Amino acid sequence: MPLPLVPWWLDFFYAFYIPARIFTRTGILVHGNLDSMRVRIEKLVYQGYGLARHNGKTLFVQRSAPGDLADVQIVESKKSYDLARVENLIETSPDRVDPPCLFFKQGCGGCQWQHLQYQTQLKWKRNIFLEFLHRNHFAEPFPEICVIASPEFHYRTRFQFHLTGSGEPALFREQSHDLVPVNYCWLLPEALNQVLHRLAGAPWLAGCDSFQIWLDDLGQVGLETTWPLEDAAMMAVRRDLPDLKILHPRSKDRMEYHVGNLRILVGTESFFQTNRFLNPTLSETVCRLAGGGGTLLDLYSGIGFFSLAASPRFARVVGVEESRHAVEHALANARLNGTDNVTFWTGRVEQYVEKSREKFDCVLADPPRAGLSKRTIRWILNHQPRHLIYVSCDPTTLVRDVQWLSARYEARQFLLFDLFPQTFHFEVVAELLARV
Repeated sequence: MPLPLVPWWLDFFYAFYIPARIFTRTGILVHGNLDSMRVRIEKLVYQGYGLARHNGKTLFVQRSAPGDLADVQIVESKKSYDLARVENLIETSPDRVDPPCLFFKQGCGGCQWQHLQYQTQLKWKRNIFLEFLHRNHFAEPFPEICVIASPEFHYRTRFQFHLTGSGEPALFREQSHDLVPVNYCWLLPEALNQVLHRLAGAPWLAGCDSFQIWLDDLGQVGLETTWPLEDAAMMAVRRDLPDLKILHPRSKDRMEYHVGNLRILVGTESFFQTNRFLNPTLSETVCRLAGGGGTLLDLYSGIGFFSLAASPRFARVVGVEESRHAVEHALANARLNGTDNVTFWTGRVEQYVEKSREKFDCVLADPPRAGLSKRTIRWILNHQPRHLIYVSCDPTTLVRDVQWLSARYEARQFLLFDLFPQTFHFEVVAELLARV
């Protein structure tokens, strides 16, 4: 049975408007007794809310579950929708579980779906993606959609925390910029939870708004701060926590990850996927879909996560990346792995594709949340490489871009990698073939 549709404007709402309203510093959300009502939760939507309707109006209810019958409190009322929270559960959805995390129960916004069974989370991520396809008028039958699950907890290789005024690690409260002090996170491996305790109140973190902690495949723990530490603070870190790697522009410390036969080093200001259990599967799957033979163009190539993994399959690989730090790490990783058929180009993707005269057999794109620019899509449509692999952390922009490409490309399959259990986020890999 097709999923029930909601208005077209909800695509924009899910992707951009809700986050903008939640994570504002201007206090737009109205907390208070605006109204109260009893509703049945119909389904889950992107951004993690449960959807209900009351007197013809759409309600988005935080931390609800499909099938819940609940008294909800309106926290913000607009012309077309309301935002609400559960005040009292009358009938409880069978999909609910007791969240293991104390801080989730206190309102920590690091997770949205800890109150749901994991299989329910996977089902609704697939349903949400299907609804995006419906609303963007994809022709049925849809391409194959496969969901790749992860262990539910302790999966993150890195996590960013904020600091309270007293120096305690913290995360934002849901729908707020208020901070919830956190001394244990269920998404982190135990090694990172241990260092989280040791960082609480550390004097050399004074003045930092936030920090990120990393765990690599050698068991090493790294620290990266929002503002690079001064020399005296770096010396204090090395004195107090000598085993801690410091990711810093003036530090040679690196985190090391193993993906298949590759060794990948990561330094300051570089991106690496967060799910330590699914990273090898993601790399292997993307490389398999890309095929091999002639030339591969890797757009937004970062530190070479896909470029280097795919290099044995192709005669030549070109990676394009705007971040100078990431390209430096990519070149070092190529040398480390003895890879000599990969070239990395520093600059904007649009600049490269519009200057390049080279023909590519396959294009691999892993853009930021905003997706591909119109200039890049125009280049792809004009040059029409036979194979296109699109990796996306935002299904709304992925579906939009695939629809724009559909004039000359056929979507063969979508793979949903659950890189972020307990949250509404998921990664999508789309395989597209040029139409003959």
